[in-house]
Amino acid sequence: MTPLIATLVSSLGSPVVADGREVRFPCPFCNSLLESKEHKYSLHVNPAKEKWFCFRCEAGGSLPYLVKKLGLEWSAPDVPQGVEEILTLLQEAQEPPEKDEEVPPAPVLSSLSDTALQYLQERGITDSEVQYFSIREGAYSDNSKLDLSGRVVFPDYSREWKLEYWAARSFIGARNKYRNAPVPRRRKVFNLRSCRNEAWICEGPISAVVASRTLGRAVVATYGKHVTDSQIRRVVDSGIQRATILFDGDAVLPSFTVASAFREEGIPMVRVARFQHPQDDPASVTPEELRRVESEAVEYDPLEHFRVLLELLQGKRKSTEGFQPGGKVDSLLRELEGVL
Repeated sequence: MTPLIATLVSSLGSPVVADGREVRFPCPFCNSLLESKEHKYSLHVNPAKEKWFCFRCEAGGSLPYLVKKLGLEWSAPDVPQGVEEILTLLQEAQEPPEKDEEVPPAPVLSSLSDTALQYLQERGITDSEVQYFSIREGAYSDNSKLDLSGRVVFPDYSREWKLEYWAARSFIGARNKYRNAPVPRRRKVFNLRSCRNEAWICEGPISAVVASRTLGRAVVATYGKHVTDSQIRRVVDSGIQRATILFDGDAVLPSFTVASAFREEGIPMVRVARFQHPQDDPASVTPEELRRVESEAVEYDPLEHFRVLLELLQGKRKSTEGFQPGGKVDSLLRELEGVL
């Protein structure tokens, strides 16, 4: 174990596996150790890229900044640069790595009721898409994690048609609108099997289904606007040469963040498509509006990314008495540092 990682372990506790290139720790800033096992290791550290990010409080930035924030000493040569060193680190951790269940339990499904079908039609999903994407209605289960009654279920399959993940959405106004497969989603990408040379990336399966038909494109979904390195690598590894980010209207900064990550992975053409209003998304606007957004997509520009960061940072500055960096403000500062 390298001295730097050993120091992090002594300060944050033993890490668990995130994937072959990342390790995860409890976050000391939002006290995620108090959360359930699924969420308590929320601080992801990528030693090779010298980056860290907490998916609970959204703090993040460079490893030198993390070490400084923890009051430790930074030594750049101690950062593992390859997968082999990180695997060695994991083997030496004080507790066994958390098992990542890649295959979700199969949900109990039934044909769509008239109410469920109406819900989908109101969101622009046609009968042919219901069949193509195998959209079904969930059924009751004694297991609360698999009780999908009153929900439409979007299963996701590999190119070999093996079940990889599923997402369910309530159509009866349940308090918890979303319910996803009870396995980590950090490597899951909806409709990845459709990718060849190009991918349009949006947040949710409903948006992906509607945009696929309207635009005639290969559209995938990352199950949210906070995208992991593993999800980005899976899309890159599918062989694409062009990527366009089509996130919801309220996710301007995440759009640029994800676009920047694709550019860092070597994708030659990366674009950002932006809606006019924060409440807009691919499934809520008209087909004409969605095609307009498509036509106005622009190539990722670090200067525009910088401008968006500054605008958000200025907004946080105005709303934060004394401007005490922390939480999202802290995260914005670290991303600004990365763009510079």
